[in-house]
Amino acid sequence: VLRRGKGRSVRVYVSDGGSVTLRLTRKGAKARVVKATLNGAGQVRIKLPSLKRGSYRLTVTATLGTERSTDSATVRVR
Repeated sequence: VLRRGKGRSVRVYVSDGGSVTLRLTRKGAKARVVKATLNGAGQVRIKLPSLKRGSYRLTVTATLGTERSTDSATVRVR
């Protein structure tokens, strides 16, 4: 559960480091995108000002060279 107007940290572990993109979408439309570079484990903060309440899809993509790994989950904004 995420709260509107607040920031939230998402812990990400990338075994060999690399760039990480967090993409928050709602009904297929992009709501927020945050990019960071991590060397192993780390936290990426995503701010949520003025988002509408409801369900969103959080997609995390890690890239190192030509390799890419993606995972996603449904989150709620209240």
